[in-house]
Amino acid sequence: MYLNDEYPSNLALPRPTMTELHQPIPNPGFGKLPLMDLVKAVGAIGRVAMETFFFVLDNMFKNNRNGGQKNKLRFFIQRRREGFSAIWFCNPKLCESLNPLITADVVILFAHGGGYVLGQPEMYTSLLMRIAEGIEASGRSIAICALDYSLAPEHVFPRQLEQMTACWDYITTELDIPLSKVSLMGDSAGGSLCLSFLVHMASPAPSVPTVKIAGSPGMGVYLISPWVSLLSEKGYAEKQDTDVLDARALRQWADMATSGADAPVVQKYLEFASSCDDLGRILPSRIWVSSGADEIFMHNISAFVDAARASGCRVEFEVKDGQAHDWQLVESLEYEDKFLSQRYGVFEDGVMTGAASIAQAMVRAFTWKE
Repeated sequence: MYLNDEYPSNLALPRPTMTELHQPIPNPGFGKLPLMDLVKAVGAIGRVAMETFFFVLDNMFKNNRNGGQKNKLRFFIQRRREGFSAIWFCNPKLCESLNPLITADVVILFAHGGGYVLGQPEMYTSLLMRIAEGIEASGRSIAICALDYSLAPEHVFPRQLEQMTACWDYITTELDIPLSKVSLMGDSAGGSLCLSFLVHMASPAPSVPTVKIAGSPGMGVYLISPWVSLLSEKGYAEKQDTDVLDARALRQWADMATSGADAPVVQKYLEFASSCDDLGRILPSRIWVSSGADEIFMHNISAFVDAARASGCRVEFEVKDGQAHDWQLVESLEYEDKFLSQRYGVFEDGVMTGAASIAQAMVRAFTWKE
């Protein structure tokens, strides 16, 4: 995964002076983070982020950039703070005031997948960029806060829930983003974490701080191939030959993620495939869920959707024939080079259709809110 020299020109940052390189970048609520500190921080994150940063840095020094040109999207790394760490993906116009993100039409709190044992937000750069691009094409502005939560086995549940809570408080309290603009999004284990957090808001988990501002995310919840049950393996066997995930690995990851956790806690905060009387109280009135028809979680995801609908929630459920687990992410990696060779706002048929579908679902959310 890398960013190449055909990266859209209107995504490039304006050319700075060396003095400007030492100026703090916008980082509301997190203190000041000099850009040179960012260079050092990126080095610890891996190949994707390193290549991304140095490509952007290279474009910052190119002389053929029009000074009045506006880059559409950029991301920067927050300094790790007590409670959580996250990366913002946003339009730079949102970084021009003291509390800029409050002007965004939608702010997404995104939790990545990886079975609670692997993964990082940088893996989702192209997917999130394409989602943001699709939403901005509708005339709305967007900012995405991608939570970089701690992983098992070093950090077990509910540590991830604590960090999700801290990030929510940062968005809704410190930045004062109205709940009407907030959305939750997660894939696989990230979808599980989103659901756990919704339960926590309604019924706080033991040892996890309560949220400072509780309420339904007004822009909805978007679950991409969510791992809705760490306990049930129903449907796994029949999809074993059509998905890259396998039951043994999932069992190991679940054991690592919940090691030492009380059984009632796991049942309440990580089990959503079985009928739950509280779903109507926990879930927002409308959610969007996707699954690959061939994925190992298909049975459990369908059971969750049925339970949510039975509780009174309006659920959009998109099932992609011939696709397995987290196919939107897989597609974003497969078509990344082609996607990044296009100019921002240019949509070519067949390129990252999964991300485009997620963006369209979010655009529909504006319609049903109005």
